Amino acid sequence: MRALVNQKLYFARLTLDQATHPDSDEATHTALLQASVFHLMTAYRCYLREIAAHYRFSIEADTAAAALTQLSDRVVPELSELAALERDDGWLARLERAYRAISAPLPVAAAQIPLVNLAESITADVCREWLETLQNVVQEQRGQAQEW
Repeated sequence: MRALVNQKLYFARLTLDQATHPDSDEATHTALLQASVFHLMTAYRCYLREIAAHYRFSIEADTAAAALTQLSDRVVPELSELAALERDDGWLARLERAYRAISAPLPVAAAQIPLVNLAESITADVCREWLETLQNVVQEQRGQAQEW
């Protein structure tokens, strides 16, 4: 699972690098930002499963808060920290909202497939901040888990 988390973080970095390429047109830029958000959320969800594997339990949840609800009898500090980041308007909450926005079902009557324009709220800089923050959280939590 660790390799998959690392791979998705790497893919997010690659798509962000391409999104900031000067030759990118608006549609390409938007598509690459959305791909970055997708890879970041996939990395996060894989990391939740990595935590579960480390503690030898399984989860059927896509958020730390939902995982904690499933594990009402266990204390998992990593999940508690991540659940706190999912609340309110923290970076992880904003990432989850961006992911929901780009993965929401399209209207049935749509004649054309519209691009969800994230330009007003999500920039390459914001995505890069999310990437770096997620990488730091994963590295810190992995380091703490190895100390035990």
